[in-house]
Amino acid sequence: MNDTIYGAFIGCGATLAGTALTLAYQAFKDYQKDKAMKAALLEMFIASAKSYEESLRCSVPQQEWNSSFWNRCQLEVTKYFPNEAVEFNDIIFKTSFFLRGANRSDCLRRLKHLISALSVAKAKTQQTCTKKLLRWLQKMHSKIQHSSSSPPSRPPVL
Repeated sequence: MNDTIYGAFIGCGATLAGTALTLAYQAFKDYQKDKAMKAALLEMFIASAKSYEESLRCSVPQQEWNSSFWNRCQLEVTKYFPNEAVEFNDIIFKTSFFLRGANRSDCLRRLKHLISALSVAKAKTQQTCTKKLLRWLQKMHSKIQHSSSSPPSRPPVL
């Protein structure tokens, strides 16, 4: 009887531990995917803002600006960059049709500021990756130094 109870507790503990590990692994994978998605959307958002700035600077009609990325992905972009997405939408609205001439210089200034803010966010992301890589390289370097500082072992004599 006691063996059955102990076996049930051990089985339950193993099941719970396996479930916890699976959930933790899945959460980690989801976090990695989310991080990659954020980086990709940031890159495309910067390209879209620069494209709009160029079209505004060259006085290209708004209908001719290629807004396919922005039309398809603005909800996803808003999830990661809500303030910047609202600012970009406001700039687009204020430069539409009859408002374009009156707000052009102000919107160009705001676009420049938006692009620099997005570039700072991109640099922070890249800096984090660089720091992680440097820490890993330092660990590897110290391991290599430690292994090379010990006297070489002699090959076995046959």
